[in-house]
Amino acid sequence: MAKMYFSCRIFFHSFITAFIFFLTPLYADFSPDTVAQLNAVFEAASAEVGGIIAGIWVGDQSTWVRTKGPANIPANRPLLFGDKLRIGSVSKTFTTTVLLQLVEEGLIGLDESIERFNLGVPNSNNITIRMLCNHTSGLYNYTEDPGLNQIVVTTPWKEWTQEELIQIATSHPPLFPPGTQVKYNNTNFILQGMIIEQLMGIPVDRAIESRVILPLRLENTSLPRSSYLYGEFSRGYFFAPPDIFDFTVLSPSGTLGAGGLVSNLRDLKTWAKALALGSLLSPSMQQQRLVRVAPPAAPGPFQGPFLRFGLGIEMLGDFLLDNNNVFLGHEGDIICYNISMNYLISQDATFVVMVNKNPTDQFPSDNATQLFMALAKVLFPANCPWP
Repeated sequence: MAKMYFSCRIFFHSFITAFIFFLTPLYADFSPDTVAQLNAVFEAASAEVGGIIAGIWVGDQSTWVRTKGPANIPANRPLLFGDKLRIGSVSKTFTTTVLLQLVEEGLIGLDESIERFNLGVPNSNNITIRMLCNHTSGLYNYTEDPGLNQIVVTTPWKEWTQEELIQIATSHPPLFPPGTQVKYNNTNFILQGMIIEQLMGIPVDRAIESRVILPLRLENTSLPRSSYLYGEFSRGYFFAPPDIFDFTVLSPSGTLGAGGLVSNLRDLKTWAKALALGSLLSPSMQQQRLVRVAPPAAPGPFQGPFLRFGLGIEMLGDFLLDNNNVFLGHEGDIICYNISMNYLISQDATFVVMVNKNPTDQFPSDNATQLFMALAKVLFPANCPWP
């Protein structure tokens, strides 16, 4: 009897989950005028991209969720709320959370150098854990290497070792002395994964699973080991009018904890809030996480006046305001997927946007972030200094 009851509970839970997350659209407790404004913003954005999933939750009652476009063009299957997508650099928030937990446990210091890990990085005695987390290490960003990008485009299933990725980065001179400037850098997060593996003695995917995914019950989130996606997922498309290329197959070994995870709307809703509130860290460590560093204020990729970096977290907003009143989260951009995930503490407001095509520009001008910014401005204009 107990076994049957348990099985029925699983079935009922799965049925309700499917019902809620496959229904489209879903609105609750927003005024008709607000829904109309949000829908107008969404429709304008959907004219420029392939498939979009977008969700907003304010408090326990107010919900707005929309999806539009294809998840699989040849199969004529529409994008569903429960579909998994590659989340790109949102993965960084998971990796750094694990590393900060290890700092809390005394296995390494936040301002300790990375020299003892023998990672093959020049000047490692002057590069600290904090610098890896807030983009101030000065190392070359390996994903900007033209040779690597050519290989990824022609053989996306190629398996990479972490050492190969670091060798690509160190084949280029450092960009600046450690700690003197701020520049977004994927190399930092490959190094974080290598440090986690040395400290824990397990692969980085298992570390993320045991310390973030399982505690928060993120049932549709993983760092896959295969180049293929399984279950209910959206394919990724590269739009080059008049052509459309399917670019779903991709080895996660090329990005790992810097950009290799997959997830879905429901899980990112849960993670956005947990990340911003520091649910898996102590209050003092979360305070360290949210210490801001400023990239160049001039508009450009991964810079601009409305952007700051913390430790494995991005911030968007008016920086005369405190951290409760700026948006905390991260963007993700990997080949043909584009994600924006943000949480506003003062309003208990979560925003998730997921796009299954190549963005037309880089963060913070990518499609997902631009849609998030437009949606946020409808609801909380005082927290949105952008035009």
